[in-house]
Amino acid sequence: MLRYIGKRLVISLITVWVLVTLTFFLVRLLPGDPFTNPKMTPEIKANLNKYYGFDKPLPVQYARYLGNLARFDLGVSMKYKGRTVNGILKTTAPVSADLGIRAVIFAVSTGLLLGIIAALNKDKVLDKLTIFLAILGVSIPGFVMAAFLQFIFGVKLRWLPVAQWMNPAKGMGFEHTILPTLCLGFGTLAVFSRFMRTSMLEVVSTDYIKTARAKGLSPLQVTVKHQIRNAMLPIVTMLGPTIAALLTGSFVIETCFAIPGIGRQMIIAMNNQDYPMILGLTIFFGVFLIAMNFITDLVYGLVDPRIRVAK
Repeated sequence: MLRYIGKRLVISLITVWVLVTLTFFLVRLLPGDPFTNPKMTPEIKANLNKYYGFDKPLPVQYARYLGNLARFDLGVSMKYKGRTVNGILKTTAPVSADLGIRAVIFAVSTGLLLGIIAALNKDKVLDKLTIFLAILGVSIPGFVMAAFLQFIFGVKLRWLPVAQWMNPAKGMGFEHTILPTLCLGFGTLAVFSRFMRTSMLEVVSTDYIKTARAKGLSPLQVTVKHQIRNAMLPIVTMLGPTIAALLTGSFVIETCFAIPGIGRQMIIAMNNQDYPMILGLTIFFGVFLIAMNFITDLVYGLVDPRIRVAK
């Protein structure tokens, strides 16, 4: 097991290095440069290039960045003067994580429950409603869902705030989190409900389900102890990437609701060609996704004892 974990860690580190390398050189291919202000004199532009090290050859810049990265130094933002990428991540990551945790709890719990209900009521009204909801959630883009909910509940009914994020100091509370959570989690809810329904229907005709029923177990025992547990294995495969995607913020949702999270910060960094910020956020996204996939692989054995790591 330790050997397996070590090999996965090495593969993960190589993946991160490839990600850093590709991102470092690809951002340099973007048209223009960070200092395209027409009011900027050539002398000021030269000083700025020297300050950020852009006057050096690319291999030198790359080696210097890797050295700083080894010390967990993601550099200094070119948009926010005097602020480091690490410092900005410390302020934006908790906001995205807060929104993501709410969306994960809402989407996974509701999605699995709807999938189970649909499978137990196959071809009935509840099953058809769940399928319709799943198709709706997958088909509607996030910005359309956000605009619709903002218009209905924020503008017309005035039940919920249109935008912003909870901030007790400014009188913003739980009500500010409802619409962003619904928008961010609705698509995931639809996917999980559909997958759970399909997985439940696949295991219902297996031999161990028939054996459990032949032993005289009640329908509730068969469903909970055998059907749901074995149907959960494909769902665990999806949990890692899904949790990573939701916890690290959403470009669209955070922009629509003016949430000061990582996703919105990435949009700002790309618009301003803030190289250190783009690199830092990309590395953060990549490392978190790789870590969640690694944890998902280890959880397999807990969900299904038949799974063991082979030599």
